[in-house]
Amino acid sequence: KENTLADFFSRFPVNRTEISNTPQDEQELILPVVETHCNTINAISDTSLEISTSTWLKEQADDTQTNEIIQLLKNPSLKDSNNIRGFYIDPTTHILMIKSHRKSQAELIVVPKSLQHKALDICHISHTGLDKTYQIVSNRYYWKGVYIDTKNFVLSCEQCIKNKSFTPKHAPPQSNRIPTRPGDYISVDIKGPLPNSGYVLTVLDHFSKLIVLYSLKNITAETVSKHILNYISIHGRPSQILSDRGLQFTSEVFSLINKTLGIKLSHTSPFHPQTNGQTERLNPAIESSILTLQERGVNLQNALLIHQNIYNGLIHPSTGYTPNLLHFGRNLPLIFDTFDNNSEPIFLDKAHYVQDLLQQLNTAYELAYSTLTRKQVEQNNRLAKNSRPRALHVGDIVYLKSKGAFKTRFEGPYTIIAKRGEVNYTIQALDNKSARSFTVHVDRLRYAPGRKSHLISHDTAPNESKTRYFLRSSTHQI
Repeated sequence: KENTLADFFSRFPVNRTEISNTPQDEQELILPVVETHCNTINAISDTSLEISTSTWLKEQADDTQTNEIIQLLKNPSLKDSNNIRGFYIDPTTHILMIKSHRKSQAELIVVPKSLQHKALDICHISHTGLDKTYQIVSNRYYWKGVYIDTKNFVLSCEQCIKNKSFTPKHAPPQSNRIPTRPGDYISVDIKGPLPNSGYVLTVLDHFSKLIVLYSLKNITAETVSKHILNYISIHGRPSQILSDRGLQFTSEVFSLINKTLGIKLSHTSPFHPQTNGQTERLNPAIESSILTLQERGVNLQNALLIHQNIYNGLIHPSTGYTPNLLHFGRNLPLIFDTFDNNSEPIFLDKAHYVQDLLQQLNTAYELAYSTLTRKQVEQNNRLAKNSRPRALHVGDIVYLKSKGAFKTRFEGPYTIIAKRGEVNYTIQALDNKSARSFTVHVDRLRYAPGRKSHLISHDTAPNESKTRYFLRSSTHQI
C-alpha cells in the first residue's frame, strides 16, 4: 500500500503519504523525466497513459451496457440476478468492477466501449506480443470480447508491423518454363562492379546450360544491348529473355530491340531474384574464378574466357550432358587440352555424319528435356515442404519489407491494387492515388489487418499538450 512506484496500470488512486524524505528537486536528478502527450477525452483531461476516476465514472454512465448493469446493481431486488453475477460497484471509487473467475480472483474494471482503445493502448505501451499484452489486459480490465479486441489491436499495431521480425514460410515455388531446344530461352544478369575490373554480363541458355560471359566497362542500356545483339548474331534469336528489373533491362532501348526482334521479355519481381535463380547461382562461382585467376596475373577478359570454356565443357547435373554437346552437337576441347595422342583421324561420309549427328542430338535432347523436367519436379517438391501459399486480395493493406540497414523492417502502408500471377502483387501507397505503383513478390509483403473502429483513437492533435512528470511522483494515477 505504500509503494511509491505504482505503475500506470493501477485502477484508481489510493490515499497514502509520501514516505520518501528526499526533496523533490533531488528526485528529479535521480530519475529521468518522462514526457507524455495529454489528450482530451470527452472534455475530461487525462494523460495518454492514464484514465482518471472521473473519466471511468462518466464513460461507464454514458455507455448503454455498463450503465444498465449499474442500474441493476443499485436495485436491491435485482442484486442476485444471474445477468449481473460477479459485478459490483467499488465502495471507494464507485467504479463498476467485476471479480475474475480465474484462480487469481482479480478485481477488474469493466471497460465501456469508448475507453477500450485507450485501455489497450496503455497495456500495449511497450509493444509486447499478443500473449503478454493479453496477460496485462486480462489482469486489469474486462469487457465482452476482450481477447478478440486485444488480438486485433496488437496485430494491427503499425509500430509492431514496421519494426518486429516477420518470417512467414515462402510462397510455393513457381515452375519455370522448360525449353525443348537450345537457343529458345535465355536469361541475362549483370555482376559487379568487381575490384578494378568493371562488370560481367552473363547470358545463360536454359536448355543446354551454355554460358557466355562478356566484360563490360559500363552497364548503360546501349552497352548491354550491344552485347545481347552480339550473342544473338552468333547463337540465334531466342523466343524469350528473362532478366531482373535493372535499368539496363527495363530501358526503352532494350525493350525496343526485343520488340523489333519479336522476343518476349520477362522480368523477375523486384528484390526477388529467385525467379532468375539459375543465372544468379552462377555469379559466386564466376566471381571466385575471376579473382583467383587475377591473382595469377590473368586479366578480366581472359579470366572470363577460361571460366566460360571450362564450365561449358563439364557435364551439367540438370541435363546429364555438357553444355557444348547440347548446344553445338559436339564436345569442344578445353583450353588446356594440348596433348596430341597422334590418333589417326576418322573420315566419315558427310551425309552419314549429318544423319548420325541429328539422331544423336535428338536422343540427347529428349533425354536432356526429361532430366530437366524431373529435376525441376524434385526441386519444387523439396522447396514445397517449407512453403505455404498466402492469399492476399485487392484492397488489402500491406507493408513492404525494407532494404538496407538502419531502417524499419517494413515500410508502408500500401494497398494492393492488382494481382499478377500466383505470387506477385501490384501495390500503391495507401490513400495516395497519384503515387507510383509497382509489382512485388508476396514474400516481401506483410498483411496488416484493419483495426476495429471502436479501437481507433479519435483524439485530435489540437487538444494535445505535453505534461512532464517524474516516476517517483504520486501526482499522476489511474
